Amino acid sequence: MPENTDYLLELLTEYGMVTEEQIEEGWKKVGDSGGKLDIIEALKELGHLDEYEMMAMLAQQYGLETLDLSGYQIPVEVLESMPKEIAQQYKVVPVMRHDDVLTVAMSDPTDMETLDSLRYVLKCDVEAVISPKEQIQKLLDLHFASLTQTVDSFISEMGGEGEIETAMLSGLDGAVEQGDDAPIIKLVALIISEAFKTLPRPLPD
Repeated sequence: MPENTDYLLELLTEYGMVTEEQIEEGWKKVGDSGGKLDIIEALKELGHLDEYEMMAMLAQQYGLETLDLSGYQIPVEVLESMPKEIAQQYKVVPVMRHDDVLTVAMSDPTDMETLDSLRYVLKCDVEAVISPKEQIQKLLDLHFASLTQTVDSFISEMGGEGEIETAMLSGLDGAVEQGDDAPIIKLVALIISEAFKTLPRPLPD
């Protein structure tokens, strides 16, 4: 949930983007979800709030730029400038770096504490752009997921552990006969690839 929920709802109301009645309906949906949704997500699901309009409003309010991450290519050196644990913890994605200034995409510009924490942890100046929450999460899953998260996602896509166990019992030979796209080959390659990333790199001469 956004750090300053009351203030954000106040802004949305002042800008005429939601009504008090819609907010009440949103809070009811939050309750019905058992806490799985926050108020902003609930308003979006109800069709009362357009995220891109909200982003534009917040960008104007905080003097920030918006960035559509769909199709946006992030340089490898920029991605590597932030440990995956930090990206996952703060729900941000590094998108560009110039000199000693790192620009991160975040969905909640009211969360100033995150920027301060990132500056302290990364030992550099950190600026923000506003991007949709779903786009940020997609990039986190793509570039910053841990091995456990990635394997869990893979197992889920394969239909559960039972399907993976069946593939394992059939043996690698059977999987190889299916070609490089065989599920078991993908899983083994995934584990080896992640393990390789953790190996120490030799220092340059």
